[in-house]
Amino acid sequence: MIPAQHDKMAEQLAAVLGDLPRPWCFRYAMIRKVLASCLVYITHSSIQIRPLIPHTEDTRVFTDARQRVYLSATLGDAGDLERSFGRTGIKRIALPEPRSGQRFIVFPDLVSEANADALTEEITRRAGKALVLAPDSATALATAVAIAQPGWPVLTKDHVRDGMEPFAVLPHGVCALASRYDGLDLPHEACRLVVIESVPDRDHLQERFLSRQVRAGAALSERVRTRVVQGLGRCTRAANDWALVVVRGQELTRYLLRPEIQSALSPDLQAEIRFGLENSRQTTPAEVLENVQAFLDQETSPVWREQAVPNLNTLRVGFDRKAPEGSDALAASAAAEIEACALAGHGKWAEASSHANQVAHLLSAGGEATVGYRAFWMLLAGMWAYRATAEGETGLLAAAHQLVFNADRTAPGAWVRSLPSLPEAPPTAMPPQDDLAVAEVTRLLLNQQPGRLGKRLNTMVAGLAEISHKRYEPALTELGFFLGADAQKPQGHGRADSNWCWGNHMWFALEAKSEHQPEGLVPHNDIRQVNDQLRILAADRNHDGIPAGSITAIISPRVAVDPTGVMGAEEHSHLVHPDTVLTLAHEVDHAWTDLLGKKTGQDAAQFQRLVATVFAQHGILPTQVRDRLTKHPVTSSETPA
Repeated sequence: MIPAQHDKMAEQLAAVLGDLPRPWCFRYAMIRKVLASCLVYITHSSIQIRPLIPHTEDTRVFTDARQRVYLSATLGDAGDLERSFGRTGIKRIALPEPRSGQRFIVFPDLVSEANADALTEEITRRAGKALVLAPDSATALATAVAIAQPGWPVLTKDHVRDGMEPFAVLPHGVCALASRYDGLDLPHEACRLVVIESVPDRDHLQERFLSRQVRAGAALSERVRTRVVQGLGRCTRAANDWALVVVRGQELTRYLLRPEIQSALSPDLQAEIRFGLENSRQTTPAEVLENVQAFLDQETSPVWREQAVPNLNTLRVGFDRKAPEGSDALAASAAAEIEACALAGHGKWAEASSHANQVAHLLSAGGEATVGYRAFWMLLAGMWAYRATAEGETGLLAAAHQLVFNADRTAPGAWVRSLPSLPEAPPTAMPPQDDLAVAEVTRLLLNQQPGRLGKRLNTMVAGLAEISHKRYEPALTELGFFLGADAQKPQGHGRADSNWCWGNHMWFALEAKSEHQPEGLVPHNDIRQVNDQLRILAADRNHDGIPAGSITAIISPRVAVDPTGVMGAEEHSHLVHPDTVLTLAHEVDHAWTDLLGKKTGQDAAQFQRLVATVFAQHGILPTQVRDRLTKHPVTSSETPA
């Protein structure tokens, strides 16, 4: 929510926040002067109110200082340092990159026929101690408890509040910490194992929104990458240190498989990741443990030095660091972003809108890498222009509506349309596939018996919770039906398990691999099977060409695709976890149940508008479903050098 788009919203927020007790009153004091320019993020469990960029223009520790020095071994070049502190003109002093010790990285989710939890537990037993890092306390503690051996102490932040010494001196133990990717030193014998879980891209709700909804990952990539690098290096603080790293969870594994992430890292770390991948995928747990033991025994046995180190050195020579796509545009826009937020903080809405529009223009140089962040700044420009109009500026109302319209047209996905529209805004036409879906769902709801529909919904959700293809595949087609698509299982050998078509506006071809075991990689043959499904569907429908935005999806619990399959994959192919599909099914069930209870007493036109509203709120319009299913393109996975 953007308070600037709602008349008197900032004043109402101030009235509520001003009465909060300690410690919230102190936190409110930090944003009180810039409350109208803050953004509000709301989930079922929390609310966050904060400016996009910290407003340090009026903070004496910044304004009164003659010079400020920022020290970090992981400074980036895309302007994230400037955004983090709300300061411009920071000069970077380049130093030779230090060697950070040696790591052997293990990816349990890629090991064939392995139980990732059991493998991590055994590695922990052999290492004797482990530091567990995760984005939140619950995940970190659950992982620590799962891998700790009987009788081992499990430490948390309360035990190491004043330093890591209580953990460092333990002969055995596990320490679980949340969002502590920097400032920890466990060199030499203090700890030989880091277990890092999940991508640290949701340190707060703003990051989660920008990353997941706006798909502005490029704007966050520098800080996320920094956290990962810092986490991987907690136990290798000097050139002669060495430590194991276990990468847990599909999200983090998939993150480190991405070529653009790997290429932005140091040659040392690129080599260690590539070596870890080569010794994790298509290997057995016994082979992984043999390598782990060789690494742990390197001070008494020559095996690691003679066999692994030469391979690592060879890999290292072949790598260079490469800035991710969009970095130059993000660096160029940082100063304008800071200025725009400062102007908004001072209530200079028209000037803030103009600067936000300038930010969007600068970000256009980043192409597809920055398109989501660019749309976000267009939206801010529109909202701030509207605020200027509400406070007496003339001639900006049409510009405000046009900027929001442009943001919607620019944004990847449908997140702009999910936000409340500006007052007096002309109605926004839905894409034709969404229109068609709403019309079909309205027809079904008005013409079929609620009891029969309720039973089908229950059967559909239950089927998508199963592993067996005999129940899963029919339920997949039922899900398409409830999404307003022409959904069917095509006849013939080698065809998709379900096709969803919204006229000839957008098609989904879905291949269900629900019976896959989670470990290992999606094989090359599965990719070959889906590559031509959209072309065959076009022939089935006697349609000239494939509609823009159409996709194929492989539904599998596996984290990634065999590298050969990646090289041969079409751009429209995506890897989708069954949990994503099941979550979608639950949303569909909730929306239909809601609508079934509201259809009485409404005419067809009224009810169709209600269907559109409810589907948009649940994120199940076809364009929104596409967002859900396209987060992991097969072609973005790691491929061999």
